[in-house]
Amino acid sequence: MPIFTQRRRIVFFLISVLLLSKTNIYSEDFSGLLKDDFNKQQTLLIRNEVRKKLGDRSNSPEIKALTSKILPWAVMENLSPAEFANALVRMVGSEEAGIAFESNEDLLPLISGFKSDEEFLYTSKFFREVEEAELPAEFRDRLVFESQKKKWDGFTLVLAGRLLILSRREKLDTDVYLKNLSAKIPPKSSQLSDETLNSLILSLSENFSSKETIYRLPSLQKDLLSLRKLTGKKLTKQMQVSAKNIDPGLLSLGQLEIRERPKLNLNAEDLGITNTPEEKDWRYLSSGNLETVVSDWIGTRYQYGGSSKSGTDCSGFTRSVLTDERLGVPGKLLPRSASDQARIGDSVNRSDLKAGDLVFFSASPNQNKITHVGLSMGKGEFSHASSSRGVIVQSLNEKWWTDRYTGARRIFLKVK
Repeated sequence: MPIFTQRRRIVFFLISVLLLSKTNIYSEDFSGLLKDDFNKQQTLLIRNEVRKKLGDRSNSPEIKALTSKILPWAVMENLSPAEFANALVRMVGSEEAGIAFESNEDLLPLISGFKSDEEFLYTSKFFREVEEAELPAEFRDRLVFESQKKKWDGFTLVLAGRLLILSRREKLDTDVYLKNLSAKIPPKSSQLSDETLNSLILSLSENFSSKETIYRLPSLQKDLLSLRKLTGKKLTKQMQVSAKNIDPGLLSLGQLEIRERPKLNLNAEDLGITNTPEEKDWRYLSSGNLETVVSDWIGTRYQYGGSSKSGTDCSGFTRSVLTDERLGVPGKLLPRSASDQARIGDSVNRSDLKAGDLVFFSASPNQNKITHVGLSMGKGEFSHASSSRGVIVQSLNEKWWTDRYTGARRIFLKVK
């Protein structure tokens, strides 16, 4: 056989293998990807809305790949067709600005609350920067909570995020600095004059003393001035420039930080257990008490970063329920974030779940990333804070939860 013919066959074979390997996403059109989770009318609404905003790009491999990533989140968050289309378009915009889906996917529970694409883009940038700087999720979420409570614009959140990263490099007390930020920063700092904005940054950084931080402040200020008051493609382009100019400096500062980690392996003395009778030992859970405490939370609205009955997110709910005085789990045992809660206690097989076990799920393409936590109530049910319905009790056997279940952890010795 001629060498040329052999080469042609080899090339054809390799191309065929590549095409077959991508069949799961690229062989289906946009509508085909939605057919298992939305009915025909809903799929048509999504397709038309996306096509209206993205044109012929809506059937490109990149858009279909992004659709596949968003779908699990859309089902978990019970997004309407309009909300799903809006989420997809906004995620496309953030990717064009250089922000990967994996950096801001945690924003999807909030997707319907953004007043504009620009606000979403600023918040996406905040998420990317705190992720790259390895800011603990607890502080990221507290800052988002403050931004919602004080009605900050997206630019203000980016500003606050950068200052918080720098404050931790300076080893300032994070709780104190967060309160200072919340008290001093105006909700619409994007509307300040250049002079006023610079004065604000200097005021909020007056306790920064390291040479490297002080050296970087002028470039940080310059970059912030270049980002504000932009819209559309101009903002997208400037965010690409910003990522090249500023982010590496922030990253180097974040990597130098001495990070706190929750102490997860606590001994009996840490937990206040010294010859405690069983009926007073929190490790012996009363399922009746658990049901009573959870029932008090049913219907509580979802609020990102919240942990009270005026609004809570998933890990805020599990922590608040378990540390309720009627259950008595020590607060120092329970970290604030879902990912840290997944590291405490003992691993439990799904077939052996009992009331009080923490159950974990992932809507992310990275199944090692915990995106949701709830509390097993026994008998195949669990309670959790849903972004679309608030605190509810659902069956663990519903298809989505079965498909996205990643594991469970047990902190109680016995359930009575």
